[in-house]
Amino acid sequence: MPLLAGDSHRALDTPNVYYQVHMNCPAFRVSGYALPGLPGAPHFSHTAYVAWGMTHGVADYQDLYIERFRTENGRLEYAYQDAWLPAEVSDEELEVHDGEAEHLKVVRTRHGPIIAGDPAAGHGIAFSHTGTNSATAWANSIYELLVATSADEAEESLREWTEPVNNFVYADVHGEFGYRYRGRIPLRTMANAWSPVPGWTGEHEWDGQIPFEELPRARNPEAGFVVTCNNAPAGADYPYYINTFFAPDFRARRITTRLQNLSEGATVSDMAAIHADRVSLPARILVDRLKELDSSDPQVAKACDILRQWNAKMDRTSAAAAIYGTARSYLYEDVIKAELGTMSEEALGAPSGIGRGAATHANQLYAEAVAAMAADDGGCLDPGQNWPNLIEQAIASAVFELRDRLGADMQDWTWGAIHHTRPRHPLSRMFPEHAHLLDPPEIPADGDGDTPQAGGYSMVDRFVQILMSVNRYIHDPSDWRRSRWIVPLGSSGHPGSPHFADQARMWADVQTIPQLWEWDDIVDAAETRQTLRPR
Repeated sequence: MPLLAGDSHRALDTPNVYYQVHMNCPAFRVSGYALPGLPGAPHFSHTAYVAWGMTHGVADYQDLYIERFRTENGRLEYAYQDAWLPAEVSDEELEVHDGEAEHLKVVRTRHGPIIAGDPAAGHGIAFSHTGTNSATAWANSIYELLVATSADEAEESLREWTEPVNNFVYADVHGEFGYRYRGRIPLRTMANAWSPVPGWTGEHEWDGQIPFEELPRARNPEAGFVVTCNNAPAGADYPYYINTFFAPDFRARRITTRLQNLSEGATVSDMAAIHADRVSLPARILVDRLKELDSSDPQVAKACDILRQWNAKMDRTSAAAAIYGTARSYLYEDVIKAELGTMSEEALGAPSGIGRGAATHANQLYAEAVAAMAADDGGCLDPGQNWPNLIEQAIASAVFELRDRLGADMQDWTWGAIHHTRPRHPLSRMFPEHAHLLDPPEIPADGDGDTPQAGGYSMVDRFVQILMSVNRYIHDPSDWRRSRWIVPLGSSGHPGSPHFADQARMWADVQTIPQLWEWDDIVDAAETRQTLRPR
């Protein structure tokens, strides 16, 4: 039987954004992760028949239209082809806590609401988005997935899903497994992909959506496995536009290598080991370039010697990982400044570990620069700069910073001393005197943004981990009792509960706990029992 394993990467919410649940009702039984306020266990779960997981698909399904406006006989109108159409104008009230309500005038065209500009002055930018332009029966999709008894039915449950667009992987008890890109992506001109387009010409309208049957998918591929890590879901020959930027493929390549090296099929332990993989492919490239580096600075030379003996694993106990991780931040900054010029400050000021918006573009630019580094192509660097000089400068800056932060002895440096979690409860900002009761402890962390064990961080608050596995799971359809899982904090959202953050240390060590399935096992392991009866 196939195994299904995954870990969703995003910022660490405190309390957890995902909660471990087991639900049993006449229509279905499910074990997985629930989100507060949403029914079922929609994202990373298994029923008696099917297991599934997902990652963000990084699709582009939002467009901006430049609109022309005029006021005629007291009526606001916008241009479209050879006509002036009436704009939809509504007055909205935005209530403000402990303050005066704000009154807003919202203007809409055929392309959506105006989010910038001034229609009264003749111009504005409209926002078009599949999630607001059409209804989505997302609750129906979740229910149909929960009652699916096969891979075919699980795929069919995704047909009407709108957004977010996801990479969806699944496996069933019949031995079927596969991958499906789900969500609605409009068909439009490539001009829409790059910048705001004129709304008045009619040349850039949406013309339906990519047919569900033609979205990227795979069923029982010959390779014997499926890997998805927010990277591009299709090759350059795919006939439809999905996006121009995706997450770099370092994690997907590393996981693929690990799976290809399994000689006798995969086990639950194998999947757990891949969750814990923290080999950085970009680090290997940088270390390889050190062969030609002969620094006259003894401290830089010593740091280079440590790196040359390193296995490129971003271990929290590693001095080499600390040197590389710090040097990488300087290289990243140099590359983004060379690529974006005056716009680099905004890109570097974005929460780059999160992986959306400016961060997605910046990370992809850096990934392309890493490929250029491997090929000794300096075309992406500032004029007059080259890779050996830039690498030496980055390592020198890293040594200076680490000496200041961690002391003079390089052997005492560790990645975990500067790279750690920082969970913050939203109420601790309002009641700082109680922060020690609300905030779970900080924990040294492995990995970085390029490794399967994710540990991305922002350039604003460097090395504080903001992109991490907010769950890990291994579903085993051959025997659901062998399934495992973990969350980064605990199974309670109450800071006073002993289960508020009792999984944190195990999570940091990439351990998992049993995902109980049979009711007798759940009863035997239960600490308390609560019965809710309707009046």
